[in-house]
Amino acid sequence: EADASGAKRNSARHAKERMQLERKAAAAAREADKAKPRGIKLQSEIAHLDKQIAMAKKSAEALRKKTKVQSSAVKALSDELKQLEQAEAAADAKHAADERDEPELVLSAAQLERRAQLSAKAGAQTAATHEKLAAARRALKACERTVTQLTDEAAAA
Repeated sequence: EADASGAKRNSARHAKERMQLERKAAAAAREADKAKPRGIKLQSEIAHLDKQIAMAKKSAEALRKKTKVQSSAVKALSDELKQLEQAEAAADAKHAADERDEPELVLSAAQLERRAQLSAKAGAQTAATHEKLAAARRALKACERTVTQLTDEAAAA
């Protein structure tokens, strides 16, 4: 009888432990079911962020290429600007030398008219050269700003 009552106690204890374990398993299953939608949402967010990262990398590469193109454009404009500045300096030096070397002459009315025409033509050409130089400088500054902006965007990406 003692063995039978001990066996019943063991059986009751095992049944109680089993019941507790089953309850814990059911509670864990409920928690897992609650977590599934959150996990699905997180996986969706991760996939979305992965796509954004890929797009950002493509954008950064495109910006690097554009920066390279802009840099070569800036170099070309810088070279053109240097040439225009040299041409302007040469024209100014020639004009100054011509003024020094001219002896004092008395010109006839026709010669004065011709001189005025040539002077006006030279003035127009000089103004055009100055305008080209100013336009090249503006273009260079715009390209430099673009290169700086693209470089900053590429660095930020």
